[in-house]
Amino acid sequence: MNAGIQVLIFAVSPALALAIYFYRRDKYEKEPAEFLVRAFLRGILAALLALVIESVLIPMADYFKAVYVPNITPAILHFLKIFFISFLIAGLVEEWCKYREFRDVIYDNDNFNEPFDGILYAVMIALGFATLENLGYVIGAYFKLGVGNMAKIGIGRALFSVPGHCCFAVIMGYYFGKAKFARKERQRSIYRIKAFFYPVIAHGLFDFLIMIRTGWGVLLFFLLVIWSWDFAFRAIDEQVEESPFKNP
Repeated sequence: MNAGIQVLIFAVSPALALAIYFYRRDKYEKEPAEFLVRAFLRGILAALLALVIESVLIPMADYFKAVYVPNITPAILHFLKIFFISFLIAGLVEEWCKYREFRDVIYDNDNFNEPFDGILYAVMIALGFATLENLGYVIGAYFKLGVGNMAKIGIGRALFSVPGHCCFAVIMGYYFGKAKFARKERQRSIYRIKAFFYPVIAHGLFDFLIMIRTGWGVLLFFLLVIWSWDFAFRAIDEQVEESPFKNP
């Protein structure tokens, strides 16, 4: 098989499979395909913005180490550096970029007219983000490590990283859906805050537990994955059945 086709399969197929799954869960009022594609493309733009911001912030991890904590033990220093990268760079920056696209493009659009739409559009933004990110990892692995290792990285990201972005998006979209259809402005504000900070925390934990590379980290990582999918399935079922189009 041509190497370019292999790269595309590993980079794009996980997002495509998840997009089809979530689209099929939209039970009562299907969203227009062109607006779903627009959300996906906005996710790619969010990934580009995150890449620029992270390219500035990532070197700060070493700067922080050298300047502010020169006498700290290596173990604590390693912990702090991973925490900084996981929560403040990956979690905060990436989820803010996705949140910003949803807020500016989706939230006030007339197509967002039932609670589950929040999940569906947030997922489409996240899958656009994850697809571009995946392309970078898979192409980099191909040129640096060869086809065999590219496949290992592609499979690993297909099983965890892309679904991870998807689960963070379900959390974001769930609370955006709550905010959109809440009756009181105070409730709407609280739900919008949750739509931002809860995915940041989940994303930060996800990356932190992968990077810490300890036995307890692996255990907690898999518990987080199980919880994330359990939350996702329950949130989907709840908001699908809350559709105003269920009993027209």
